[in-house]
Amino acid sequence: MKQKQTVLIVEDEFITALAVEDYLKRLGFKDFVHVSNGEQGVKLCPSADPDVVILDIRLAGEMDGFDTAKKIRELCDDVPIIFLTAITTEETEQKINDEFENAYYLPKPIEMPDLEKMLKVIFEAEN
Repeated sequence: MKQKQTVLIVEDEFITALAVEDYLKRLGFKDFVHVSNGEQGVKLCPSADPDVVILDIRLAGEMDGFDTAKKIRELCDDVPIIFLTAITTEETEQKINDEFENAYYLPKPIEMPDLEKMLKVIFEAEN
């Protein structure tokens, strides 16, 4: 897998974000931008120029993950998005599939090997 450098993590649960960052470091990723709400994620996306966005659906602040993803896509083209969610319903999966191309989701609690597999799929599709 070709290693990408920048990951934007939009996650209001600090422990989850830290665990994701730690695992990604072990995979060889080097640059992370972690913010705790959608507004910050949207603001930082253009300057961070992420190769992938890892985004919680339920966020503190006025924007949820879906609103954040739509705004990020307006600013950062078709950046791949991995939604994180504890809401593993058919409706959630359907909404992601219907409204977002190049988007994936992982249930919480996150199984890190599943995140690794998903990243491989994303980056192999880009090559």
